[in-house]
Amino acid sequence: MTSPQDRITDAMRRSQETANSTVKAVMDNMQKISATDAMRRGQETVNATVKTVTDGAQKIATTDTVRRGQETVNATVKSMTESLEKLFTNANLREAVPTLEELVDSSYAFAVQVLAMQRDLAKSVISAAQPWTETLSNAPRKAEQFVLRNERTAAKKAEDIAAKAEATAAEAEQTATKAQRSAAARSRNTKNSKQS
Repeated sequence: MTSPQDRITDAMRRSQETANSTVKAVMDNMQKISATDAMRRGQETVNATVKTVTDGAQKIATTDTVRRGQETVNATVKSMTESLEKLFTNANLREAVPTLEELVDSSYAFAVQVLAMQRDLAKSVISAAQPWTETLSNAPRKAEQFVLRNERTAAKKAEDIAAKAEATAAEAEQTATKAQRSAAARSRNTKNSKQS
């Protein structure tokens, strides 16, 4: 039969493994998404995952495990006390059972151990999410560079088109001027030939 502390420690370990595997699965899936979509969905997924993992791991692992641990410890102490009373009705219980101070000290030592495990879990979640948070924090700068590059390209193309339009307009104006001169010359030739 496993002790209540072992069961709680095992539950905390499983919770930490589940959180780590969830973060790893999310990270693996995020690498498969296209770059543009990854920035948007990645930010949402990382935020949701970190919040879910942090909230879920802390709430579920801490409250549920502590509650179950307290219930188990209480039930074990009650059961142990009843059993010991039956077994040692005539024996000196002070020698066989730890004092209340010893029980409190060992319980608090165990609680410190559980808190240390929670701290390690939180740190592992943060370290697992670190590369994506850095990537996502660089996204606005990269997007700005992309937009500026496209604006410059579009402005250059617009300038080229405007220059071509001006050249075409100048050519059209020259052609119109030539046509006017030619028409005027024909008109004069026609008048001269009628007068002669």
